[in-house]
Amino acid sequence: EILSAAEAIAESTPQFLKIFDRAKNSLQEKDYSAAILEKAEEFVTNTQEMKDVCAAVKESFPDDKEWNERANEKLAKREANQDKYDAFRKREEAASSFKELRELAEDVIAQVDDKYYARKLLAAGEEILDGEEFNPDNYEKLVAAVKNLVGDEAWILKIIEKTIENRVRFFFDFLAVCRTALKYLPEEKAKDLTAKYLNDYEKALEESESEKPYPFMDLANAKIELLGDSEGAKTALEKALAKSEGEVSALCQIARYARKFGYADIEKSALEKLGAAANSAADYRAAAERLSEFGFERSLAEKIYSGGRNLSDPFEKLTWAEGYVSIFENKEAAKKAYSEIENAFKTEDLREAFEISRRIALANKFWD
Repeated sequence: EILSAAEAIAESTPQFLKIFDRAKNSLQEKDYSAAILEKAEEFVTNTQEMKDVCAAVKESFPDDKEWNERANEKLAKREANQDKYDAFRKREEAASSFKELRELAEDVIAQVDDKYYARKLLAAGEEILDGEEFNPDNYEKLVAAVKNLVGDEAWILKIIEKTIENRVRFFFDFLAVCRTALKYLPEEKAKDLTAKYLNDYEKALEESESEKPYPFMDLANAKIELLGDSEGAKTALEKALAKSEGEVSALCQIARYARKFGYADIEKSALEKLGAAANSAADYRAAAERLSEFGFERSLAEKIYSGGRNLSDPFEKLTWAEGYVSIFENKEAAKKAYSEIENAFKTEDLREAFEISRRIALANKFWD
């Protein structure tokens, strides 16, 4: 407990070396001693401290070839570049952001090619990011730095897994992290990892029993974009379609994705459901405008829109007829629509409303 308390307040290589000596001599706990010595190595600020660490590693861990080689390499760099290390240390102590530590790591590699020191700086930068509001762009910069400066694939994988499991809250953040994985990990490993995450997400959606179609649309788009998984995307879009009853906007979006990805059967079903889902002039307008926005043929949008003739409310019929001008700029179609619905306006008030609507739509006049 005494050594643990000392460890908690230690902040320099000499202090950690004193704890190391006590742990080595009194506790005989090799693993704990090694961990303390590694901290002493991490806090090195000058050549003499690095020499002391090298001596301790050589004396206590003579069979650890990798550690001895690493310590000696650090010492050689320190001895050859102490002035630069002094400048680096001052910048490190003053750094308060991930950006500053990342830029310092870049300079360390450029000037002395010390991957161990760069790794320490990037680890400190990662700790800062973990304590801030999640920003996938910053984590991509961290991953890029890890790849380009220290080349540690295992570390990149840990960053990706950590952010997916503990940091992301929204699907667009989830996609951003998956894109980072695909960009910086080997292709096969990245695709396997992304497929796992997307499958886990799909399973979670199903278990949540959500009735919303949009998450499944997002999933379908992601499976195509990230993995080129046409079969998986089709399955997800079918699930979206099953949850889209009465949702005009969702059905338009499903038809759009179905056409984009080449699922003619889903497109046909979505458009059929769209015609049945519209039950107001506003619905028909929304359907026509969305289909036009998504690049569907004007004739198709007008075909869907034509179903508005069956609306029961007279004023809904008027709004629908006016749409042929305001949406399609098609006065001939509007004239035909007014003729089709004219018999629904029997009373004097309804007849007056009908005539005003028709004059405004067809002749841009309020009065005769």
